[in-house]
Amino acid sequence: THEGEGEGDGRGSKKPAHHKGKKFQNIWGEGVEDHGSLGGLAKAISFLSGSAFQRPALPSKSELKRLLPVAPRALDTIRSPPGGAVTVTWIGHSSFLVQMAGANILTDPVFSHRAEPIPYTGPWRYAQLPYQLDELPKIDIVLISHSHYDHLDLATVRKIGNSATFYVGLGLARWFQDEGITNVVEMDWWGKVPTGFAGLEVVCTPCKHWGARTPFDAFKTLWCSWILRSSDGCKFLFAGDTALCPAFADIGASYGPFTASAIPIGAFLPRPLIKNHHASPEDAVQIHEDIISENSIGCHWGTFRQKAWEHVLDPPKLLAAEIERRKMNPSCFTVMKHGETRVYRPRGTAR
Repeated sequence: THEGEGEGDGRGSKKPAHHKGKKFQNIWGEGVEDHGSLGGLAKAISFLSGSAFQRPALPSKSELKRLLPVAPRALDTIRSPPGGAVTVTWIGHSSFLVQMAGANILTDPVFSHRAEPIPYTGPWRYAQLPYQLDELPKIDIVLISHSHYDHLDLATVRKIGNSATFYVGLGLARWFQDEGITNVVEMDWWGKVPTGFAGLEVVCTPCKHWGARTPFDAFKTLWCSWILRSSDGCKFLFAGDTALCPAFADIGASYGPFTASAIPIGAFLPRPLIKNHHASPEDAVQIHEDIISENSIGCHWGTFRQKAWEHVLDPPKLLAAEIERRKMNPSCFTVMKHGETRVYRPRGTAR
């Protein structure tokens, strides 16, 4: 385990602003610091008890298969991805297989049926899982955005083990060590490190969220977005789990444009409770513009039965409506089918 070298959020300051004692904090406007606390729980209960809105019912299993079809497998492309490009396959929620610079990378891999520590409880997978982990090429790199269970899955991490290098935010390496996994790079915002693949660099960047695995460890591990940057000009941004915040304009100014990006669009209702840690589809479009993304993919939707109030298909519908409202090219920010594979090349290169 080692820490990536970098400048920290303060870009050279001795104590970055997002460090707060032994914890971390958001530094843009309203925060989410009451989440994970008894006060935050009381506030949520008070709001929900006074609301007449009901969470939409989940469609039937047969209807879900129709609404969320699995794409035909592109096994030839996955087994032999083209050079000079970013090949992206959506596993579901925030899990992607990203292939570039000869490396096979997973983001927030969750291959379990449920995203909770207690069996038979919590968010369950209503979408079909398009691939099992052992059906994918050998994984070289894993990017973990934060410690919530729908992004950090113990069973999946154990299956990968020390065969891949895990890149995680500050404070999270200890969790991996307790599981016997030592091939971990722990990083702070704006840190950057080379990988074992020629010309491929990992950059840890900010986002606005929080982390916790128990009622007692909220904000003790850092939440992150991640950049993959290769010497052939390809750049991929994984925005993690986030609300809209000024950090993305900073990321765009420092590292944009991006060949492709994965940006969350789901679990955005009710806004009074969620607006400070989950982006709405409209917010996601602003993030897309802030980071200067050439091609964006909406994620964090259509996979797990979460506590959010929107209908299963609301996120992509509202995303398309916002793209139309802004008179943007509709192909610049879309969603994928589960298991779908796409190849993105930097603008100006041969197809």
